[in-house]
Amino acid sequence: EPVALVEHSLAFLSQTAYPLPENEEARLAALERYADDSEALNASLTRLGQLATELFDLNSAAVGLMDAHHERFLSCYGASFETLAREKSICTYALLDDEVTVIEDVSEDPRFSENEGLAAAGVTFYAGMPLITPDGHAIGVFCLHDSEPRTFTERDRELLTLLAEEAMEQLELRRQLRE
Repeated sequence: EPVALVEHSLAFLSQTAYPLPENEEARLAALERYADDSEALNASLTRLGQLATELFDLNSAAVGLMDAHHERFLSCYGASFETLAREKSICTYALLDDEVTVIEDVSEDPRFSENEGLAAAGVTFYAGMPLITPDGHAIGVFCLHDSEPRTFTERDRELLTLLAEEAMEQLELRRQLRE
């Protein structure tokens, strides 16, 4: 693990506070197409969050969009998250992968162990799946949180992927309606 941590640090040495996807400029351009503050979207995504917390027996679920410097939550269920700076958000890292990111115990991960905001919010377990646009850009994350460390099975990962795909479909349908 220490070798992986050093390799990770070296890989992101040129960046100030957090890693960026290789396609960050195109990703941000794609994100602009999905900016929507509608109450209908919030209600729809909140229902998905409620389903997720019941399905996985977790404290909270959220859907956030990641702009250049912040994560803005479109929906939170079971918690109330304000806009977060990207360097303080686990979703910044989940955004880099096109599969589910799981952190069974945030306090044991050196990237987040000293993140006071996560501790204050009671986030010990995290799982997140990027919201991927039809043209392949990750614009945000459907994420799950719990106050206890836990495992996440392969089936759990499949179900979270379905929830993220449904959330992205809601965003896409509303984008199409606006255009």
